[in-house]
Formats: sequence, structure tokens, C-alpha cells
Amino acid sequence: MVHTIIVPSSRQVQFEIPNEYVGKEVEIIAFTKGEGMKDKTTSLKKPSDFFGSLSTEEGQKMQDYLTQSRKEWERDV
Repeated sequence: MVHTIIVPSSRQVQFEIPNEYVGKEVEIIAFTKGEGMKDKTTSLKKPSDFFGSLSTEEGQKMQDYLTQSRKEWERDV
């Protein structure tokens, strides 16, 4: 993997890739340093962050499905 930070002086950027990359798919991503991916520690969510996301009915349907799936799993094992 090659990772570098540059400050372009024009809209065009030219660079070389390692020989082993030739003939392979290469992903190139460009974004300013401030708008990049967030620190993983700030994007982690707690279960309580999702409180209220499901209605009571949706939650019950999900719980019923999980219960049924567990019963089928235990029966098949």
C-alpha cells in the first residue's frame, strides 16, 4: 500500500505506482485532509444510540423472528 499526503499546485496530479500494481485494479481516493474518514473512536455507536429507531411493533416482529430462528436452529442441531 502506498499512502502519502501532497499539496497540489494545480488541478493535475501525476504519480508513479509500484511495478507490482501494474495490471491490477488500483483504487485512488482524493479528499482534503480535513474531510477524510473520521476517527473510528468517534464513529462507534452504543446500543443506546439506536433507542427509538424501531417502533414497538417492528421490535416485536424482530424479536419473534429471532425466537423462531433459534428454535429452528436448536431443532436442527
